[in-house]
Amino acid sequence: MEYGKTCKTQDKPFVAALYSEDLCHTTAVQSLMQYNYHKVDIMEAVKRFIDLHGHTYFSAEDLLKLVLERHTYQYAVSSSMLHIETDCPETQIPIIKEEDTESILEENRRIEESKLCKICLENKVNVVFLPCGHICACLDCSPAIRKCAICREFIKKCNETLTLAQQEETINGTVSG
Repeated sequence: MEYGKTCKTQDKPFVAALYSEDLCHTTAVQSLMQYNYHKVDIMEAVKRFIDLHGHTYFSAEDLLKLVLERHTYQYAVSSSMLHIETDCPETQIPIIKEEDTESILEENRRIEESKLCKICLENKVNVVFLPCGHICACLDCSPAIRKCAICREFIKKCNETLTLAQQEETINGTVSG
């Protein structure tokens, strides 16, 4: 069969010369290869052009459009696959049920209570009793206490504690002041 001719095979346009090396030497193909497009991509564009039009009378512009369409399609497919992968259950934020919310709020309340002075129940704890190491009183209440409110051990020494926020304030105040 001669280059550039078409014939009908099973009612579909088919070019026997498609698989020959002749198509690699056309001006259109060579033009795209000069611009560093991959031969595989160009030949896929040639095949696509022939499938669409039923002949091999294509220009470099025709092939370039098909190459770019193919790259756009491949990018879209890979992007959608990435989207699918990020939609996996492992990466989704779990929906918290109302019962879970209540238990979380209850736990938060208990934590906040544990930070309150066990004597006045108003100020935050900020004194550590030695030697037991319990932190259960505020600076205002600690001078009046002789035994630890938790373990009832005699207190030999009291040291003021600082929360992380207080430590940062102290450091920032010292550095900037």
